[in-house]
Amino acid sequence: MATRVSRPSAGTVVSPSYSQTLSLKERTNYLSTIRNGDAENYWGRLVTSTQTTLNFNLSGVDLTKPTATVTVRFQGYSPGLHQTEIFLNNQQLTTPTSAGQIPYQISQQIPTSALVNGQNSLKMRSVGPTGDFVLFDSISISFDREHLALGNQLFFYALNDLSLIHI
Repeated sequence: MATRVSRPSAGTVVSPSYSQTLSLKERTNYLSTIRNGDAENYWGRLVTSTQTTLNFNLSGVDLTKPTATVTVRFQGYSPGLHQTEIFLNNQQLTTPTSAGQIPYQISQQIPTSALVNGQNSLKMRSVGPTGDFVLFDSISISFDREHLALGNQLFFYALNDLSLIHI
């Protein structure tokens, strides 16, 4: 991989990693019965009392950084209380609760060591009252990513420049 200077600099800037956010949305279920105004009516898989697993890949996770932030969003569907048990790579996250047909989420800091370079898994299961089910909406994970190339290319943003740099 070749080296390229993006702009002249009077000093040397060294950073072993940069902020990265993985956002993953499934859009497999359309429900017109949810009244959500101008928002879309597509969501991901159903989350019921039977556990479902979403697998996704991460690369370049800087495991020397202490924390990352994970946000998991759901859309309530069945009437009544919703309680959703969530495990990220077998580490239990806080159980979000809600009621009725409204969107809800959990956002929390986790140890970066809970993430894996490679395949990660998000396990979800309804632990609310019998018959409770919700729809998975999305997951976002913000973490520090090492400057590693994929496919002989590296893309990142520079904080002072806010332009996309492609090496």
